[in-house]
Amino acid sequence: MFLSLRDIESAEEDRRLLARYGISLLPCPMQDVTYRPHDELRLKDAGGILLTSPKAALALPPSDAIARPVFCVGRRTAALAREKGYRDVWAGPDNAAALAEAMRERPVPNHMVWLRGDRVSFDFASALAGICQIEAQIAYNLKARAHLPEAVLVALAAGHITGVMGLSQAQIEIFDRLLDTAHLAKSRDDIPLFVISHRVAEAAHNWTNIVISRRKRPVSVCAAIACYDRQQRTASA
Repeated sequence: MFLSLRDIESAEEDRRLLARYGISLLPCPMQDVTYRPHDELRLKDAGGILLTSPKAALALPPSDAIARPVFCVGRRTAALAREKGYRDVWAGPDNAAALAEAMRERPVPNHMVWLRGDRVSFDFASALAGICQIEAQIAYNLKARAHLPEAVLVALAAGHITGVMGLSQAQIEIFDRLLDTAHLAKSRDDIPLFVISHRVAEAAHNWTNIVISRRKRPVSVCAAIACYDRQQRTASA
């Protein structure tokens, strides 16, 4: 069984994907999400909207009568925006830097509102400077969880967790802290950590075995997990 540190919606996607390979995944989000009320978000004068995560799309108010393009990181974020009634939705690459690069190559509105969390690792305002004006608005806040769920503690202590999937530095840092609190630090020596990039891996200095996906996409991390699981099964056969 693998453990996902991602938000519950994303972890459920990972779980469904890995289930195709006969792999079990247990969601264990490291952060609780609090969404800002819709009436506090200022979208009326926005020429376009920028969404860099499914959580930003969930925070997005339903579409009004004003037609405006919505640029999204990944298909999941775009699908959620469409569910809110937005029609001009562009599903870009699965990471913020790649989306910014793609936006530089196509027409974009002069003024865009970027709905984001209170903590981000990529600055769109700098990346698109000279292309358009980016107005960042915090649409949701993330709060680190205070303890690991009992089911996760039991599985870790029993050695039932085969690996851990973490896609952000914050997820790994919180998980490390909770492992120490639960006196399960040895888990970092026994199981591999699967991450999405070298940058994220920088937060995993306490881990013995780190697997970095070939591409900066969640599906690539799942592919690395599937490959690892297949190798383990072959070795034990």
